[in-house]
Amino acid sequence: MTRECPGPDPSPHGPKSFKVPAKAVDTHAHVLGPPPYIEGRSYTAPPAPPAAYLNMLDATGMAYGVLVQASVHGVDNSLLLETLAAHPDRLRGIAVAPPELPARDWQQMHDAGIRGLRINTLYGGGLGFDALDRFEAICLDHGWHLQFLTAPSHRWPPGYPS
Repeated sequence: MTRECPGPDPSPHGPKSFKVPAKAVDTHAHVLGPPPYIEGRSYTAPPAPPAAYLNMLDATGMAYGVLVQASVHGVDNSLLLETLAAHPDRLRGIAVAPPELPARDWQQMHDAGIRGLRINTLYGGGLGFDALDRFEAICLDHGWHLQFLTAPSHRWPPGYPS
């Protein structure tokens, strides 16, 4: 059984004790479509639609945002890519995708605004260290970065410094 988690705040607001700097960037958020979500996920989340995220950016004074593929969607980046395509001047993204995708798919993701890949060893629906070598090459090819969601107890693959 998966655990439930809260959805987006329906009434977001900016900070009260300071002014958000011009061109501020929210560096990690998720958009979630309605269920069904992938089997084997670690949590169940209510929908967090793109409009709610954009509302939060506006309400908090953030100029830009980075959306990270949520594990409940597994390697189906379609909502993430649609959201990036609809807001190319404001949003970028971090994808979770199988490393065996053809080169044209990686380029399409880059063109849509993807700027990194996520390794997730903590939650069902993520890709682990098995993909690290291939992801490293893909990121080098596209000027992307790798994002790690892991724990100290999870071991690096053989050959990588710990």
